[in-house]
Amino acid sequence: MIMLVLGLAALTFGAYNLAMHRQFAGLTALRPAEARADRRTSVVGIAQPWDPPEPSPVTGTPVLWSEARRETTSITSRGKSAGTRTRSKRHSRVRTRFQVVDEVDGASAVGVDGSKLSDTSVRLPEKAYGKRQSMTRIKETALLPGTRVYVTGQLKDAGGSLLFGRGCVLQDVAPEARAAHHRQMAMLGGIGGAAGILIGGVVALFG
Repeated sequence: MIMLVLGLAALTFGAYNLAMHRQFAGLTALRPAEARADRRTSVVGIAQPWDPPEPSPVTGTPVLWSEARRETTSITSRGKSAGTRTRSKRHSRVRTRFQVVDEVDGASAVGVDGSKLSDTSVRLPEKAYGKRQSMTRIKETALLPGTRVYVTGQLKDAGGSLLFGRGCVLQDVAPEARAAHHRQMAMLGGIGGAAGILIGGVVALFG
């Protein structure tokens, strides 16, 4: 039974990664000067302010976008729930509109509406603040001015300027690398899922 459950979980994991692979497959990052409206595309450039940056509530550093969560660890020593538990709760957030500026032609840029980016659509390194042994720590994902980023999504014409809206993904790796990663994970999930279901079926039949 356990192998069947694990197999189904692996297949679900594989299906998720297959969907993510399709989201990035066939895309090559363009410079903002090469981008066009009304098409799904990926753009690479340097993140710079459009609206004024805001201070991070965690560090005070000017940021274009940030999502911070407070992690609280508790230790329980009684009953079946004995062990260590970590709970995560939103601590603070910053959302601004910013630009992705062409690295060659500094006059060309595309805009990103940070208020339409969810924490799951921003894939940047996370930093932890607080002592490792502390029961409470804050983890923040932040976009600082001057960071090289890739934005993938649907571009639209917003009064003569190109703008990424809701549904776009912001990350620090090229779409080709992201597609290859998800393809590999999808294959592993499919193989692991098929093996788990096969072994679980054999055990259930003959066990």
